[in-house]
Amino acid sequence: DFPTVCLSQAYYDATRKCLVIATDKGLPAAAGRPTSFRVTNVNPSACVVKVDGEISENWKIVDGDIEVATTVAEHTFLISVQG
Repeated sequence: DFPTVCLSQAYYDATRKCLVIATDKGLPAAAGRPTSFRVTNVNPSACVVKVDGEISENWKIVDGDIEVATTVAEHTFLISVQG
């Protein structure tokens, strides 16, 4: 959905086995609009997704990737690999 919304941060914390992703507030005219992004090269069955500190079930497996549904806004996503 670029340039409607952009990532302001994305890194992998190897100690916590966690991918950290943050989105910006996006274009004002698109505020709150649904959007999504994918995470590849992970085992979806071993992942836990948190959005803004809360466990989220708002994701699905698509072609072996994780697709996270969200809105155009500032959010922080933690995608942890369990085990």
